Amino acid sequence: MRIRIKKKPDSLEVAEFDRGAFVIGETIDVPARLATLLIVGGYAEPVMERWEAADGDKTTRRRKP
Repeated sequence: MRIRIKKKPDSLEVAEFDRGAFVIGETIDVPARLATLLIVGGYAEPVMERWEAADGDKTTRRRKP
C-alpha cells in the first residue's frame, strides 16, 4: 500500500520495522498491516494513485468491488 509519511512514528509502536525508512513527506510502499498502523496512529496518510488516460484526462484509479 502506498502512503505518505506525515511524522516519524514512535519507536515502540513500530518496533519490528526500520524507523530509518520513514522520512517526513516521502511517499513509500509498505505492507498493508504497517500502512494501517501508521495511518491509524496519525503518522501517515494513504496516497491515491492517479493515472493518465489516453486522452490526457487524469483519473483516480479505483479497485473493482
